[in-house]
Amino acid sequence: MTVSQFKPAVPKRWLLIIAGALWDGVGFLLLRLAIGWLMLVPRRLGLELTLLGVGSALPMYWFGFSHIAKKNIRRMNEFTHGVCVFAFQAWRGYAVIAFMMALGYMLRHSALPREYLACAYLMIGSSLILGSLLFYREFWNLRRR
Repeated sequence: MTVSQFKPAVPKRWLLIIAGALWDGVGFLLLRLAIGWLMLVPRRLGLELTLLGVGSALPMYWFGFSHIAKKNIRRMNEFTHGVCVFAFQAWRGYAVIAFMMALGYMLRHSALPREYLACAYLMIGSSLILGSLLFYREFWNLRRR
């Protein structure tokens, strides 16, 4: 028996779906938390923070998340058949994910007002959802080829 027999392998195109679904899942989770917090503040402040958060998502996507997604897509396109299901993210990226999760936990349990944290969550969550579209687009492009 070899270790490769226990590797949970999938066709490489499914890594794109997994990555997109995870980016969507985290994005929608952040949006849900943000909306819940903004429902507790006066309507005008909530609207202003929502516009700021969602409006900031486009530059964050353009200058940050789109580059990360494209880099992961290029890496995934270099794979051959039967890729490990966890290869949708580079191993180094898992450290970044762990750091972001820890930072999110610390911020949620800090004295920072939730309505301002909601603005950041809207920005990051919306950027992640936009980034997920790149993974889905590449999946459909691979299917057409």
